[in-house]
Amino acid sequence: MGDQNEDKVVDNKCIFCNISNKMTANTQLLYEDDNYVIIRDIRPVVDHHYLLITKSHIKNVKQMKTREGIEMIKDMKRIGLQFMSDQTLTDELQLRQVFT
Repeated sequence: MGDQNEDKVVDNKCIFCNISNKMTANTQLLYEDDNYVIIRDIRPVVDHHYLLITKSHIKNVKQMKTREGIEMIKDMKRIGLQFMSDQTLTDELQLRQVFT
């Protein structure tokens, strides 16, 4: 897994930083490692709508180095697929990964 945790930046005004670093109440982390968390979307559009969030603040993708971004996306895809498999969602028609 990539080692984004070394240069971890947290923006206290960012809701995702607050969630991923446990600074909000009532948010259940469904998965957690050193760099990422998974939560349920608060406004799901499908039954299994989850968000995989980095623990380090990313203002926008333009600030990332190419290699760093590629490794992060690979990590997120691997973690997301494993999480969905653990939820017994393996049908490709049920799975959709979106990066925003």
